[in-house]
Amino acid sequence: MLYLSGLDMQRLMRRHHITILTLSRRMGIPMTRVRFRRQYGIEDRHVARDWLEAIAGTDPGPLHGTVQLE
Repeated sequence: MLYLSGLDMQRLMRRHHITILTLSRRMGIPMTRVRFRRQYGIEDRHVARDWLEAIAGTDPGPLHGTVQLE
């Protein structure tokens, strides 16, 4: 199951005006990895959440089914 498809990632990057270079610098990863993920998507929901945060610039909130400790 894909949690973030490549097409969805491309749409989000366009919506938030984030280039491959910008995302690469924000996440500290090579541009080739960003291009790979834009093509094939992300299957791990925790990793997808990190990518969403890097693209949008804000915390997307807790994952469904997780327990928050106070």
